[in-house]
Amino acid sequence: MNGMTEEQIQGLVEARDVGRAAAALEEWRQQSGRSPDEGLLIAVEALQHGAGRLVADRLVRSDGTFDGSKFNAVVRFLSFYGLRDLATGVVDEVEQLGLLAAGDQRLESAKSVIDGVRRQFEEFAKHVDSGAYEFVRLTEAREFERRPMPDRLPLDTEADLVCFQTGSRIADQPSTFDQDFADLPADQRDALLAAGFDRGHTETDVERIFLARDVRLCISDEDVATAFTGQRRTRAIRASRYAKASSLNVAAPVTEQIPAAYVLPFAHNYVNYYHAIAETAAGLRSVHRVPNHVPIVYVEDRFGVLPFVFERLGLDPSRLVAAKDLESTLVACAYWPDPPPFLWARWVYDFFGRLGSGDIDRRYRRVYLSRARSVRAFDNEAEVESALARLGYHIVYAEDLDVDEQAHVFGAADVIVAPHGAGLTNLVFSRPGTRLVELFPSTFVKPNFYLRSKHLGVDYRAMVVSDNTVDLGLLLQLVGRVDRPWAPAWLAAWSARR
Repeated sequence: MNGMTEEQIQGLVEARDVGRAAAALEEWRQQSGRSPDEGLLIAVEALQHGAGRLVADRLVRSDGTFDGSKFNAVVRFLSFYGLRDLATGVVDEVEQLGLLAAGDQRLESAKSVIDGVRRQFEEFAKHVDSGAYEFVRLTEAREFERRPMPDRLPLDTEADLVCFQTGSRIADQPSTFDQDFADLPADQRDALLAAGFDRGHTETDVERIFLARDVRLCISDEDVATAFTGQRRTRAIRASRYAKASSLNVAAPVTEQIPAAYVLPFAHNYVNYYHAIAETAAGLRSVHRVPNHVPIVYVEDRFGVLPFVFERLGLDPSRLVAAKDLESTLVACAYWPDPPPFLWARWVYDFFGRLGSGDIDRRYRRVYLSRARSVRAFDNEAEVESALARLGYHIVYAEDLDVDEQAHVFGAADVIVAPHGAGLTNLVFSRPGTRLVELFPSTFVKPNFYLRSKHLGVDYRAMVVSDNTVDLGLLLQLVGRVDRPWAPAWLAAWSARR
């Protein structure tokens, strides 16, 4: 194909050469017959028309409602291409128009990304001035050879980046919102609709791993961790949070070389249990495809997830190498497994389900995951605990349990009641047909675990908590319905009040 590649167009966007970038994207579209990368399209539209127009065109639906599910991605795209002023403009526009309420976590997260990248740039300058690091401008890899996945991956590669893939099924499933939430009060349903719970979900069996040549690591800070090839190409999907939002990074000079390494996806947020499980640990899905002597590289594991997974998979723990120890090392051939899709896939449950003990501890048939010891506890947390304990629920505090114990609890549970949060990552250890009631603060309602639960056939219920105080009557009705799904609503409610 003649014309510029998407990777070359990224350079035009970062140079703010909007005329050439727009023309190159249109030429690419016509020649390929495909839609260009969404991030590039958003960046060019922002450069052409400004942040206000971008919000109106991209984030406000035809019915006037706000598409909050895309908001943070738009901010991240603009920031990655060095358009932080436009990213800030999008946030300001959303805030000024009241499209997200003050204090909404999505708004605060977007501000945090912009400010975090700014602070990292200040640190980058100090690192480079010290002589310990050099600036590197990275390109998102979009053009690479694709090959069928072999049982065992090659030990080296001549190409800068090669993608090996098994499976190709990607099936879009329609929304089941109406039937899933038919019994909820109208105001609760409206809150879920506004948060995007009426989306369908995608099923896929794709397994993908890249072979990358002459790889170096950016690890001046865990929040900017990423890896790049000899041609300075990267995969942002594998990077930590601020590396996802900036193509500029710093790397230490190379002083040594090793032949190979299996580089796990770097957790988006290394201090969050969800990312340690669902991104970093899930990357071990493909480790059986590389020789047993190849070191396995990770950034941080403060939750002890990797020793648990290594023990269950029978992997030698001596293979674990901290990325910081390879900061000045060139990896001749690096294996880059992709993390799971953001909304997971059935293989995620299959992989982690095999790690459980298989023993069903009936003490945990009904579980409430309490936040009583957290700053994010509900105001009436004690009353919630008491009401559920009377119904036979085992009150669990995730912070008291190691990974093995959390897997044990979720693997045994028939019914789980839990606030939205990282603790629900343990659904990966649950059994098909598990029943779940998820509680949301009104400022942070997200369909993520609802859509993820579809892959396991979870019987899902949701409740939006206003003023940080749980409506015990509604909660007990929901609990009654999931505990006795065959019962009519009046009987389930009566049973829950007993």
